[in-house]
Amino acid sequence: MGGDAVVPNIASTTNAGRDFPSTVTVGTGAVSFDEVVAVARHGTPVVLSVAAEAEINVSRAVIDALADDTAPHYGVSPRSPSGNPEWRQLADIFIGSAG
Repeated sequence: MGGDAVVPNIASTTNAGRDFPSTVTVGTGAVSFDEVVAVARHGTPVVLSVAAEAEINVSRAVIDALADDTAPHYGVSPRSPSGNPEWRQLADIFIGSAG
């Protein structure tokens, strides 16, 4: 897993003398307190970095491989041990870009 830095785009949103990012880019590293506040309290848009999307795709491939395995994997196997048809298949779940 990577470790790219989260680089906020600091712009015009100001509250009590503090600048908040106009967009928060989430990478594979931590986000700052100000970025969390900007999103939670000011509705700042969030985007994923290219590195974060790549890591999500790697993780999805691992989960898909485990789900396709004939052996059960706790928390991953797409079928209920009791055969409950209400359980959703992993293939029905979409993970992708919003844009």
